[in-house]
Amino acid sequence: MQLNSAHRREVIEDVLDIQVFGVMNNLLKADISKIKEELRDVDSSISIKTNSINMQKKHIREIQVLTESHIHKKRNEIESINLKISNLEKENITLTKGLDSDIKDISRQLSLEGEKNDELRKYDVGIQSGIKRVVKESKFYEENDDCPICKQDIDNAFKQSQLQLTREKEKNLKEGLTECKIALMDSNDKYIIIESKLKELHDKHAKVTLNNGVLDSYRTSKENLLSSIFELQNAETLDNDVSLASANGELNRLTKSLQACMTDRVELGEKNNYNSVIYEILKDTGIKTQIIRQYLPMINQLINQYLQIMDFYISFYLDDSFSETIKSRHRDIFSYDSFSEGEKMKIDLAILFTWREVARVKNSMSTNLLILDETFDSSLDPDGIENLIKILITMSDCNLFVISHKGEILENKFRHKMEFQKHRNFSKILDISL
Repeated sequence: MQLNSAHRREVIEDVLDIQVFGVMNNLLKADISKIKEELRDVDSSISIKTNSINMQKKHIREIQVLTESHIHKKRNEIESINLKISNLEKENITLTKGLDSDIKDISRQLSLEGEKNDELRKYDVGIQSGIKRVVKESKFYEENDDCPICKQDIDNAFKQSQLQLTREKEKNLKEGLTECKIALMDSNDKYIIIESKLKELHDKHAKVTLNNGVLDSYRTSKENLLSSIFELQNAETLDNDVSLASANGELNRLTKSLQACMTDRVELGEKNNYNSVIYEILKDTGIKTQIIRQYLPMINQLINQYLQIMDFYISFYLDDSFSETIKSRHRDIFSYDSFSEGEKMKIDLAILFTWREVARVKNSMSTNLLILDETFDSSLDPDGIENLIKILITMSDCNLFVISHKGEILENKFRHKMEFQKHRNFSKILDISL
């Protein structure tokens, strides 16, 4: 119960052995990114080939009309293409100037800012946990005049000094939390700004790639126009039917190439849609949640059964995000921190035994080892100890090891006993009872 809901989910995912879906999801995410990149390349190729086909069709029409006006028109088009090529080349020079180094630099900054953001979030969680501990400690001294364990009076001067100390700690922690949140907001803003800069650089890179494709198309068109002018200028010595057949052959080749690209586009689109569906299934809200929901009724039932065995009659419920709802006998809603340390221990033990049972059901085998280190020395009352022993007795197939300083309470409760004593900083076996 000391874990937050996210970490509780990690524990049950480990018990149910479903972390593999998260690994699969990460692999699929990389595959989806690769397919999207391939789709952009195919779309660029389709656009270039479509332009080439349009140019080729135009070229064929022009071959059929051997006139000076067409030659003049083609020369004007070449001049226009030359101008466009020149403008695009100049634009590419401007866009690519220091582009790769800028992308690397901004990517590094983004990575560093992301790491800083993660660290600040960890500090934020740590400080909040610290505040809870200090508030709990302060509340203890405010509400208690004697020690609930040893029953000795707490000196008032010591109590006041501890209260002052905890209040100062709480104040310092809250100030640190405020500073941390301000730093986190600043880091988030910086991350967004850097991410925006990186997107702009990638847009420039995409623009350069598109420009190169258009340049190739323009150069191809220019070569076709020059070839066409040559054929028109030598029309008397050229076999026009052969020239037209050659142009039509090139058009057929370009059309088949475009059809192949379109087929690839359809296949990649289908694969992307398929992967997107699987990606949604493999997300935390998908198949993992469905599996967890199948086990939740059993988990909640087992926890409440163990709580009843330990004479702790509350209603304990975990939802699919592993946030708890605790109700008393009269259905008053409590939080975990509302209970005494002994009651908290009963809840923790009930959850422990439940995890073991879930692991047994999931893996078709029992966990044959259980070590309880000073569990009986904690805040359990005598009835709680007796009820815990009743539960342990039922675990006949389990190798149980109980470590305790309260030997008189556990005397004759277990089949074997080993007694140790500290002697010159070493533990020495005093007695073994088999």
